[in-house]
Amino acid sequence: MNSPRAVVLLTVMVYVAAAANASICSRVAIWGAPPDLLAVLAIIWMTLSGGQNSLVAVAALGLSHDLISGQRLGAGAACYLLAAFALESWQLRLAYRHTSLQKGAALVVLAGLELALTGIEWLESGMGPALADALQHGLVAGVYSALVAGLALGLLHTLPSQCRFS
Repeated sequence: MNSPRAVVLLTVMVYVAAAANASICSRVAIWGAPPDLLAVLAIIWMTLSGGQNSLVAVAALGLSHDLISGQRLGAGAACYLLAAFALESWQLRLAYRHTSLQKGAALVVLAGLELALTGIEWLESGMGPALADALQHGLVAGVYSALVAGLALGLLHTLPSQCRFS
């Protein structure tokens, strides 16, 4: 994140993901749960670039999620940062570079992030819908987002290393 190119790339990616999340995703929802493109982008960014510099990108994506969803400012950003720390610690602790394990860990973290965001939305809504319905919605959104992220990571890992962002 030290280079101006990375900051511009991050700004454009956050804007495009936020616009797509706010407008397009509701049209491709499965069982009423759209994929969370901001969370997908955060996990992809952490998986491909990793490191402490990526936490700034993940925090920006979390704040964008808060602004779009109307939640308290910082709740989504905290969830995004916790997911980033979990993914980073798994990568450091396991010390792996195997692509399928890396994608698997990222998808598990993404599903957990979606469940956490759904739980926060449920608590802030005054516990209106039944907890089982809210958790089902979060689980479907997590699995759907994980499928989108898995496809994107699979495509991005086929690119030459010069084309990847870091």
